[in-house]
Amino acid sequence: MPSRYMRDLFDIGPQKPMGYLPILTIEECGHDPNLVCINLVKERKLYAKFFTQEECGVWTGALYAADITALEKLLQKNVSILERTGWPTKGEDFVANVARVSVSDDHETGDLYGLIGRAFGDPRFTKS
Repeated sequence: MPSRYMRDLFDIGPQKPMGYLPILTIEECGHDPNLVCINLVKERKLYAKFFTQEECGVWTGALYAADITALEKLLQKNVSILERTGWPTKGEDFVANVARVSVSDDHETGDLYGLIGRAFGDPRFTKS
């Protein structure tokens, strides 16, 4: 499996506040998930957390990571969406919700869906 998948974690920063990869994908790219996590936390100063299959619904579990400063800046710009939907404004709590809760692009959660897309740096969601 190509290492380009690893960019979802390695490109985290101001324009892409968070990312995640299934544990199996990290391994198939030739990386040790624990070493990737250590690199993200110690060298890049990012928040990183493993979620089990039961927690996030990803068969092998997943590693989520975020630039908390950039993420919380995005969340503060969109606090009205978070308040309306009952989602947290703290970065670590937001990451946990993204991992644990499925959000769809419907009339009730469409704004939240777009905010999550922007947090992942998805080019389909360009407004901040």
